[in-house]
Amino acid sequence: MLKYKPDDNQLYIFADDVLKRYTNAFCLLDEDTIAAVDKFENLYVVRLPPGVEEDAEDDPTQSRFKWENGLFNGASAKMD
Repeated sequence: MLKYKPDDNQLYIFADDVLKRYTNAFCLLDEDTIAAVDKFENLYVVRLPPGVEEDAEDDPTQSRFKWENGLFNGASAKMD
């Protein structure tokens, strides 16, 4: 999940999935939930844990793009 900060003109990663998936299509079910299909025809639904967006607001530097801070482990928050 990305969040756009207009003040910085920057996208921030604040949550990602626990598994790497080759997503072909997705649909937003609500503001915290996504239903998606990967290239192997698996259907999955992922949801943001409560409070993740507030944590990203508190310290947005921890969730910048990977190439800016040198981390290759993804976002600190994981989707359920």
